[in-house]
Amino acid sequence: MMVRRSFLVAVAVVLAVLAAGVMTACTLVTDTTLSASASVVTPGQAVTLTAQVSSATVPTGTVSFLDGTAVIGSAGLSNGTAVFTTTTLSTGVHQLSATYNAQGTWAGSTSSPITVTVGPRYQLSLGDSLAAGVGAPTGQGYVDDILAHEQTRLTALQGHNISCSGATTTSMLSGGGCSYPEGSQVAAAAAFLQTHPGQVAYITIDIGANDITACLSGGVINLACAQTQMGVVRANLTTILSRLRAASATVPIVGMTYYDPYLAYWVTGNQTAAQQSQQVAATGNVVITNVYTAALAQVADVQGTFDSANYAPTGTYNGQVVPQNVANICAWTRMCTNNDIHANTTGHQLIATTFEPLIDATVTP
Repeated sequence: MMVRRSFLVAVAVVLAVLAAGVMTACTLVTDTTLSASASVVTPGQAVTLTAQVSSATVPTGTVSFLDGTAVIGSAGLSNGTAVFTTTTLSTGVHQLSATYNAQGTWAGSTSSPITVTVGPRYQLSLGDSLAAGVGAPTGQGYVDDILAHEQTRLTALQGHNISCSGATTTSMLSGGGCSYPEGSQVAAAAAFLQTHPGQVAYITIDIGANDITACLSGGVINLACAQTQMGVVRANLTTILSRLRAASATVPIVGMTYYDPYLAYWVTGNQTAAQQSQQVAATGNVVITNVYTAALAQVADVQGTFDSANYAPTGTYNGQVVPQNVANICAWTRMCTNNDIHANTTGHQLIATTFEPLIDATVTP
């Protein structure tokens, strides 16, 4: 009897072991991955999370979606896919994951986390006094006008304008004129891009005019000086854009060409200087256009908007017939009335409307 009982116990143990082995063999390993419809969303914007669960056979059951360790929702699997949409993520950075809840013979599994940032989008603006709004009332510079326009399309868009009156390409790179914790305007821009990944909708920039204005003032056009400074602008602007691209390889950048305020020399009787300044401006605009284009940036053709090359005698100023480009400068800048190179309110509006179609076509809501 003792032998038989020992035998039966041994058989029972073997059967238990075999049963355990069968169960292990029939438990199917699963793998869960998670993706999001966007990595950056504005507060209240819907983000759709999609979990894919794979195994040797198509699993069924449910998936839980987590924000950190907190479950924010769940969804059933359909052909191995579970989808959950939320509009309630709070402002900040969220580490989201998906957990497949073990079902039948399928083992549970959890995805690697993905990051979704909830916060505002930004218009990042760099430049000189034009970008700072000089020449127009406070809040009506071209950067402000662009922001107001784009806010009608882009939810939660905010402006971050770090321009500096008097900035040159050299000071934008190396500092001077305005104080930045990072040391220079371009360093401040790069830092902002790096601390707001995915949140900068686009960059506007104007720079280079102040590098050359000293060659054009006083009614005398120093062509040799202008040519030398164009080389400086070419080299520095290339570096500026390279540093912006290093901070964000894909952010849309829109630069601009310049109008020629020194066409106003025409109304003082210095027609030669007016024509020479326009030639310098045209050449300089080719230089900066080529640099922007090489950096995959778009170019707002402000020179074209101001019709800077149009000498047709179709304009008037103070009752006198003048070339159309001269009339435009007198109407849209402060140069003919105040000897001030800056655009007036109308001029700033025109600059903005030159930027806006490019941004509209590039940046989606």
